[in-house]
Amino acid sequence: DIDYEYCYDIAGSQAGRCADRDTSLYTDAKAQIFLSTLTSLLRTKLDALQATKGLTERYELTHAPMDSDLTITSPYYQLLKAQRDNLDFLMPQFYNGITRPVIDGFANAGTGSVSTASV
Repeated sequence: DIDYEYCYDIAGSQAGRCADRDTSLYTDAKAQIFLSTLTSLLRTKLDALQATKGLTERYELTHAPMDSDLTITSPYYQLLKAQRDNLDFLMPQFYNGITRPVIDGFANAGTGSVSTASV
């Protein structure tokens, strides 16, 4: 589990919530390259492992972005879009973010700043 939004989102509002982060070593661009490379390499390794074991089913590789990272302007969205062939599915986190689907329902934006349907 890599918490990108807490450790590496220097440009966004999540920065500073990861005590283990040395800000002199990291930038958002480096973090995005790291995450993109990690995703690609994991897909390659998992596919090789599948072939070695003679398995017919593919190992699943997922990301679990916050709802705010599913907007088109988000750098993480762009990373996910570029890595779509390496990912099997996304598991959006629809809590504590910009949507409030439990309170507002799927198509409404009341207490949340956007509707869940728009993400």
